[in-house]
Amino acid sequence: MKLVFSHSDVMCNYNKPLFMKNLIFSIFLLFSSINVQGQWIQLNTDTLFDYNSVHFINPDTGFVCGSVNLGWDGVIVRTMDGGTSWDTTILPISLADISFVNDSVGFTGGQDGGIYKTTNTGDSWSFLGSFGNNNDFSNIYFINQDTGLVHDFYGNIGLLNLDFFLPLHSF
Repeated sequence: MKLVFSHSDVMCNYNKPLFMKNLIFSIFLLFSSINVQGQWIQLNTDTLFDYNSVHFINPDTGFVCGSVNLGWDGVIVRTMDGGTSWDTTILPISLADISFVNDSVGFTGGQDGGIYKTTNTGDSWSFLGSFGNNNDFSNIYFINQDTGLVHDFYGNIGLLNLDFFLPLHSF
């Protein structure tokens, strides 16, 4: 005995676009729920500092900068073990941003346009320069390994490289 079915013999109540939408959504839920809880760990931090910027140069070494509560000083906290422990450096200005161009050379700054530089992964920081106009700067952007731009909250731009800081004109 031979059974033969044609498309007209089989009745199917199947909505292909709706099925595909549900399939894609189900796959998305499956993959997005895997290890979501294992990605973030809450750290109990003190309330002595206000943090403004985070920069990790690798999975173990990271920096957070900000300011001391109720004061004008800045703070850099650094981890060398993926966040298990942190050491603290205090600088004489509050800090808005921090960025590194490689594993050892980094820049930070903020209040009154002051810029600080490290060449030893944050073991020490030296004053590099200032906008000279007492304007607090907001961000550091590196164009390449050697050259960066700094801007303040008033539109002033500064050129930054590994050896000097040069304030430029307002735009």
